[in-house]
Amino acid sequence: MKKIILLSLFMFLIIGCALDNGPHQSTTVAQASVMREGSRVSLIGVIVHHIDDDYYLFSDRSGEIRVEIEARRWNGLQVVGTGDLIEIRGEVDRTFFGRLYIYVTGVSLVPLNENTGLLP
Repeated sequence: MKKIILLSLFMFLIIGCALDNGPHQSTTVAQASVMREGSRVSLIGVIVHHIDDDYYLFSDRSGEIRVEIEARRWNGLQVVGTGDLIEIRGEVDRTFFGRLYIYVTGVSLVPLNENTGLLP
């Protein structure tokens, strides 16, 4: 009986994580910078520059924020440059010393056209 309960709980958690990959409401860097740790965000902007290892400086029209993008999160996007408009999904996090950053769980290119309203 315990095995069935544990298996059911495990499946519930797996399904919940899988369903979380749907569309997110877009957030600005300014909004994300005042959100609580663990808050989920979706940001649209550009990578300004590579800081080190998995850390980048991300920018939108409201400001800049440090983001952590592990290699596996790029989803094969090898052509992303510093000027390419991207959407990052993740959660607000803090370092041990309290420095705010976004832990990225997904990255995708945003196509530029007159319908997106995101032309530079």
